[in-house]
Amino acid sequence: MVTVKKNNITINVVEHPTPGGLNWWINTYPDWEKETFEVFDKYLTKDMNYLDLGVFTGQTAIYAAHKVKHVYGVDLDIVALNACKANIAVNPVSNITIQHVAIADRNSYACLTGTPGGSSRRVMNFVDSPIGFQFQGEYVPTKTLFTLQKEWQIEKFDFIKIDIEGGEEFVLPSIQDYLKKHKPIVWLSVHRHYGATAKTIASVAKDCYNSIYDVNGNNVYDNLEECIDNGPSGFGNDYLLISE
Repeated sequence: MVTVKKNNITINVVEHPTPGGLNWWINTYPDWEKETFEVFDKYLTKDMNYLDLGVFTGQTAIYAAHKVKHVYGVDLDIVALNACKANIAVNPVSNITIQHVAIADRNSYACLTGTPGGSSRRVMNFVDSPIGFQFQGEYVPTKTLFTLQKEWQIEKFDFIKIDIEGGEEFVLPSIQDYLKKHKPIVWLSVHRHYGATAKTIASVAKDCYNSIYDVNGNNVYDNLEECIDNGPSGFGNDYLLISE
């Protein structure tokens, strides 16, 4: 086990499945995604239910657990999710609930692409049931956001972090009705290099919200598509804060 510090929060970790292992936590995590944690420090409060779409190994979920009422999280990769469970278990937090599931517009199953335990796993296509359906690779259960809210017996998610490696292209339309009804704050990582398009993101965001900010705090609602298309495509400041 190693202990790392992010801002003023100390986190214990025992697993990281990517090359480098725990060295990633030691050398990279303290300065990783500075903008994301600035947003967390500014907007997360103790009365919030926080939803983490793409928990990976717990980088954001464990941190958020120190700031909110409860953390709910999902990941479609079972290797990453198991590492996340192991990391949660060695921290003094009892307000995290995670599930092996992908968010979609239906309660079904989906085939996965990408390397197990890697950071670029994505849904490939949907199937009605994995039983009797032959394909190479893995599958994951899919659920709607309304289904998870009912299963977890909560009133609503107040803050949603979405970092799902291009999966936002189909996940955002699938949660559009939820966003319009409950208006959670959304912190979105845009992955155009994995297939997300400015047209889809802008269409959903502008239909549900009146204010959309880039990583520098500029309201880009009026020129959102242009902002996304001209922004970085890859690992960089490719974030949007979507809120009322």
